[in-house]
Amino acid sequence: MSWGAITAPMSRSGGDQLSARHPDLNVILVGPQDIVAAELKARRATPGPRLIVRHASQVVAMDEAPALALRGKKDSSMRVAIDLVNPAKPMPACRQATPAP
Repeated sequence: MSWGAITAPMSRSGGDQLSARHPDLNVILVGPQDIVAAELKARRATPGPRLIVRHASQVVAMDEAPALALRGKKDSSMRVAIDLVNPAKPMPACRQATPAP
């Protein structure tokens, strides 16, 4: 997986294209909703059940220390994305898989 930056959010991640090419893949794009929505519109992609936009109001600058940003910016795209994969905080539509007996 590659990461986009706020100055070029979709040019690196291509989440909309991944979702279209891989029918079993669900993609969550995290960032300022207006910027992500504009990028999706420019690519003629629309959010849906497999392409989800999760708003994050804060941005982590390239020269910012990641640890400080994680502690100080609770609504940064970095923190929101990490929280999405945290098994202790499952997304409402997800549940933990139960191992087969």
